Amino acid sequence: MRDAGTLTRPAFSMPGEACDSHVHVFEAAAKYPSVDAPHYTLPDGSLEKLQRMTGVLGLQRFVIVQPSYYGTDNS
Repeated sequence: MRDAGTLTRPAFSMPGEACDSHVHVFEAAAKYPSVDAPHYTLPDGSLEKLQRMTGVLGLQRFVIVQPSYYGTDNS
């Protein structure tokens, strides 16, 4: 995931009720194990990184979606 500091701030103000309706959080496999044979792998994209990114973009709301990488483990 790109560092939030590399993002270009929008040239407009984000509407107050704007919401990114589909984001994922990926942490180290030791913390949250993946399925036995994942279809894909991604670099870590922690909640902290997500919060920095939404801060740069001016988003206050987002929906975290469970990726298939974690199977049915919703912890």
